[in-house]
Amino acid sequence: MPDTVLTGATGFLGGYLAAELLRQTQATVHCLIRGHTEAGAARRLRDHMAGHGLSADSLKRLVVVHGDITQPRLGLSDTAYDRLAIASDSIYHCAATLNLAAEYEWLAPTNIEGTRTLLEFAKHRKPKTIHHVSSLGVFVGARAAGFSEVDETTPASLETTAGIGYCRTKLDSETLVRGAGLPVVIYRPGLILGDTRAGTSSERDILVRLLRAAVAVGIVPRTTGQLWVGPVDGVARALVALSKQEGVIGQTFHLTNDVPFAIQCALDRLLELGYGLIEEPASRWRSTLIENIGDSNAFAMAAVWRVGAYLLEETPAHRMPIFRCDATSAALRRLGMTVPRADDVLLDRMIDYLVKRRWLPPAGTERRVPIASRRQSGMDVTTEHARARSR
Repeated sequence: MPDTVLTGATGFLGGYLAAELLRQTQATVHCLIRGHTEAGAARRLRDHMAGHGLSADSLKRLVVVHGDITQPRLGLSDTAYDRLAIASDSIYHCAATLNLAAEYEWLAPTNIEGTRTLLEFAKHRKPKTIHHVSSLGVFVGARAAGFSEVDETTPASLETTAGIGYCRTKLDSETLVRGAGLPVVIYRPGLILGDTRAGTSSERDILVRLLRAAVAVGIVPRTTGQLWVGPVDGVARALVALSKQEGVIGQTFHLTNDVPFAIQCALDRLLELGYGLIEEPASRWRSTLIENIGDSNAFAMAAVWRVGAYLLEETPAHRMPIFRCDATSAALRRLGMTVPRADDVLLDRMIDYLVKRRWLPPAGTERRVPIASRRQSGMDVTTEHARARSR
């Protein structure tokens, strides 16, 4: 199989994509990695891939390319640029700055201009197929744009992104890729959760931020919010499997389980596992975060509230659309696959992982919110603790 180029291999999803490319193909995978030195870049990739259970023979097909998509010609010498362009037939573009608090202009150098630079490389010497990783976030505000449901064929627009910087950059990068005159496939994951085997999670994941903030302030929001999600290993496995099929050029895939995930399930799981938390309406919880802004976890969640408001369905205006993935699910069923659901087993493994990383305290050792603060929130403390114990 011809060589392929992967960007973002040291990111959360990117590491799993690298592993799946090695498992599902015989390609040599050239990973474009930033770093002060080539040795440093190689060390970053090696350390990042250490937990993926790959054989030594497989890892020999993982090649470090010391470069940067934000630099002209990917930061490579003319010779290296030409050699890589000739050797590779496809590109899996996963690199992006994921910062839900940042403005569009701050994200654009990597997410927009980096994509533009990569497309120039894709045309150099010979055309290459682009497997472009986008996000269902391009539809976070779709209801306001008149779409109660969206599927793989729904047109995204500035309005459907709700003006959120990260979501806007994903929309604009999709537009660039589609207009490049190259063979293209678009993949839109939903919220990417932890690994199904070990619960390995990303510190930047907004659900992780939500859980950490809830424990930090001692209060969980009550919410009707729901998301379309997939565990990181399931998303990566599905993406690579789909990319190998005939007839996928020009298609868009929604890489998520077709059953929505109720955010309250994750919050309730904290109570069921013994965290002594109380509950308050989602509409009040942002104020609780601000009252506790000196705590780093509360601050981290408050900083991404433009997205958090949709996560928790803070008001009726923040209700997200129904995300349909019928065409994607059908394609995966033909391969005997599906994107796994989020269940209590996955949530427990994720929470265990967060505790092991000390991103969460063990249940029973978390901060105890003063009784006065609990009463100020308008909650019946006795009732709430009884509810927690009975779950």
